[in-house]
Amino acid sequence: MKNPDSRLQLWCRRAARILHTCCHFQAFLRPGPLAAALVTAVVCGWSRPASAGPIVINTVAELQNIQNNLSGDYVLGNNIDASGLSFTPISSFYGTLDGAGYTISGLTINDSSPSSLYVGLFGQTVNAQIQNIVLANESVDVPASIPGTVRGVGGLVGSAQQTTISGVVTSGNVLVGGSYSGPTGGLVGFKFGGTVENSSTSASVTGGASSGDIGGLVGGTQYGFIRNSYATGRVTGGDNSFNIGGLVGTNSNNGIIDSYATGAVSAGGHSGTLGGLVGNNEGPIYTSYASGAVRTGASSLGSLVGALGGLVGNNGSGGSISNSYAVGSVTGNTGVTDIGGLAGDSDGPMTNVYAAETINPNGGVNVGGLVGTDFSALYCIPNPCDGSISHGYW
Repeated sequence: MKNPDSRLQLWCRRAARILHTCCHFQAFLRPGPLAAALVTAVVCGWSRPASAGPIVINTVAELQNIQNNLSGDYVLGNNIDASGLSFTPISSFYGTLDGAGYTISGLTINDSSPSSLYVGLFGQTVNAQIQNIVLANESVDVPASIPGTVRGVGGLVGSAQQTTISGVVTSGNVLVGGSYSGPTGGLVGFKFGGTVENSSTSASVTGGASSGDIGGLVGGTQYGFIRNSYATGRVTGGDNSFNIGGLVGTNSNNGIIDSYATGAVSAGGHSGTLGGLVGNNEGPIYTSYASGAVRTGASSLGSLVGALGGLVGNNGSGGSISNSYAVGSVTGNTGVTDIGGLAGDSDGPMTNVYAAETINPNGGVNVGGLVGTDFSALYCIPNPCDGSISHGYW
């Protein structure tokens, strides 16, 4: 008689192969190793043998070898100097990593593989836990030779699905040289569910031309929370880029709580969706602020919450802002519409907010000390509606 565990493992492998073939979730999955990881983590993970204790990581080689046991529990045993060594992103990780407060310094990820989808220390994570680790003077570089294929680039994780990230600090540079690239962030490229808390980055983040969802901490996020976290590095988008924020590029159904951004946010010509904290907001923001300068070549912008698309700034109907503020400067350009000290334009409610901005339209139009255009006041019947502004000051 076969061992029941053996039969279960066989079933899991078969299910993984089926999902590997059939999975086409464009936003964050595609046929490949992540599909197998998702099946194993969600369905089969509970059958994993009990660990005798975490595996201790002391060298770069041991860190790279996590790829050979993606469900393991790991802990750093000391500081690791990765200077001068090239590192390949660890894909489909669904285990745990505790940095124990240690630092990995000088990590270089220069991924030029045409098949690369997700780039970071971890390319992808599913139901993983990562905590208490510092990535210092890191260099994540996706060259222009692979345009249009990368779907998530981050200092820690390219794409984090239902992952808990706590007490992680990154510094250095995250650069995407190609065009039409996906979400890019100093910590995480794209976050689906899960949480980021007590984490920060001072990394300089540069997105590609005609690319979207570029953020100092997280490029794009959908569901979950970002709590007690911040970004201080410069965030730059290329020409024709969009959804660019000092903390988050696009925030969708994700709560941002007790967080802030201080880095400058800028983009090339014909770019939009710029904000000192968030580019495009479709979620709740509480007790947060931005103090970095915001500047664009041509399109629309707001200092705390920026734009949706190429012509208007947007705090969308699914977004809300409370007990939050923006200070710094906002600079537009000819062709820019809807420039606001807090938001370029707004459909969502804003309560107990203020802006103390230096606003230079520089040829832009629809300029407001708090909001460039309040679309809820223009189009909502009866008026005002749920998108109204209460206790707003500038």
